[in-house]
Amino acid sequence: MNRPKTASMWQPTCLAAALALWLVSALLLITSVAGDSLTTDEYSRIPQGYYYWSTGRYSWGGDHPPLLKLLVSAPLLLLGLPIDPRFWSLPPEEAMDLFMFDDKTSVDLVIWLARFPIILLTLALIAFLGWWARRWYGPAAGLLALFLAAFNPEFLAHGRLATNDLGVAAFLAAALFAAEGACQRPSPLRLMGAGVMTGLALLSKFSAILLGPMLLLQLMSPDSGVRRSRVALRLGAIGLIALAVVELGYRVQIRQMTLEEQATQIQTLSPDDSIRTPALGLLSPLPGIANFCFGLGKLREHAREGHPAFLWGHYTDRGWWYYFPIAFAIKTPLPLLALIGIGLAWRRGGTGRREWRSLVGPMLVFGGVSVFGSVNIGNRHLLPVYPLLIVWVSRVAAAPLSRVRLGFLSLLGAWYLVGALLIHPHYLAYFNELAGGPDRGWRYVTDSNVDWGQDTKRLAAYVKTHNLHPVSATLGGRGTPAVFRYYLPGITRVWPPLEEMPTGYYAIGRTARTLGPYVARQRFSPADADLLIRLLARLDRLTPIATIGYSIDLFDLRPEAKVRAPEGTPFPGAAGP
Repeated sequence: MNRPKTASMWQPTCLAAALALWLVSALLLITSVAGDSLTTDEYSRIPQGYYYWSTGRYSWGGDHPPLLKLLVSAPLLLLGLPIDPRFWSLPPEEAMDLFMFDDKTSVDLVIWLARFPIILLTLALIAFLGWWARRWYGPAAGLLALFLAAFNPEFLAHGRLATNDLGVAAFLAAALFAAEGACQRPSPLRLMGAGVMTGLALLSKFSAILLGPMLLLQLMSPDSGVRRSRVALRLGAIGLIALAVVELGYRVQIRQMTLEEQATQIQTLSPDDSIRTPALGLLSPLPGIANFCFGLGKLREHAREGHPAFLWGHYTDRGWWYYFPIAFAIKTPLPLLALIGIGLAWRRGGTGRREWRSLVGPMLVFGGVSVFGSVNIGNRHLLPVYPLLIVWVSRVAAAPLSRVRLGFLSLLGAWYLVGALLIHPHYLAYFNELAGGPDRGWRYVTDSNVDWGQDTKRLAAYVKTHNLHPVSATLGGRGTPAVFRYYLPGITRVWPPLEEMPTGYYAIGRTARTLGPYVARQRFSPADADLLIRLLARLDRLTPIATIGYSIDLFDLRPEAKVRAPEGTPFPGAAGP
């Protein structure tokens, strides 16, 4: 008799608190996005999506599915932006510069409109995780899950950028939840929902292909009284619906391409690629699926080639098995790590079959596969794990909730909230206290963990405010000449061919500082590589006069400069991050 009364007491309080937390999270997302400049992946995703809508064709950029490119670029159709018929025939960097920095384009308006759908998707994910946890574990657990999602630094970092990462996390979580209901308590509507969500996840990012083994967990551990043969049939139905969604999604991208043109694209895969022949065979009956397979082939090519990566003073382009465990350990708030420990030690109710099927098992699958990855460029690749993790740890708040447990969870929550507020608006550069926070975390991992081009506007504002000149800069990611012309007029781009050491004020992104020597030896001429390595060695002996948003260091290299701030002492008058 007491349980319904307790639940009824919790319900209005939890709902009011959940709404307040959700609104604060929305405010953080919207206010943090204003100061960010165009990031590395946005530079390619936004133009590609717009030209998918406008031309119904593509010739490069097939290494990611089209859904989120189409989603972020859809609001831009209202602007009637100019269409250049040369777009797909140009080199990718030139084509993307042509779109993003056209004289008739308001770059800031384009970026804001493109980010807005992802902000809405993030807010929907936050609400969904709270609802999921409430449905499984009760009102207090639902509130905890919503709180953890609303102030998760990774959600706040990538949940406001026009990229793929948040979208695949959202759709993958929705697919797993829907599949749990469809397989164990089936109905036509549940089967349709699970199939659609699975298809949308596959159209978001190719890492969603791991939904295959994840959904097989439904077959391996069904509820008592549920026959495996029936579960297998339901999984088959979900798979067929998902393939239909993928087929329809890709047809937007290829609607103006002939089969011959699509075949030419697929034939750019290596003849030895095992995907090439099946993709060509599928082209006539299922062109969308064929192009999906082509994208998988391009992704495998990228994985085989590798990608330059930095980890704690070491370099490789083949990856480390321990990269993602380390990145997760230092990019995840310590209170959330503590909740994981509590969840593992918590005995009440154990971990039931549905948790293994829909939460723990899928996390192990995704995390286990990640250790074999050769593209180690950011903890964002683990983003699909976070929604499942948040729902799973929320069960520690399930009723009955003692005062001691409530007090301990409140302390962890306060710590978690303060961490999210203190880093605002620089969420991409979040590191927990284990790594020394955002000031020192870049010494362990960089790239999209820290420096994704987001602080270019802030650098320009700092230079203008302090009237610095002359200024030169080396920025990682998409630091193209067009980016410099738009964001950094009057600032010299330091990039090969290099003629001499910079002499005035010099700004350098932290990805360039850490990966610079490795990339220089691989890609630059010996003379350019030697000059850049000597420059970076010199910078390591100096203290920057300012750090912009935790991702760009600004140095004073003027021969006549008299002020040399000792290590750890801020330059007088320098702005904080």
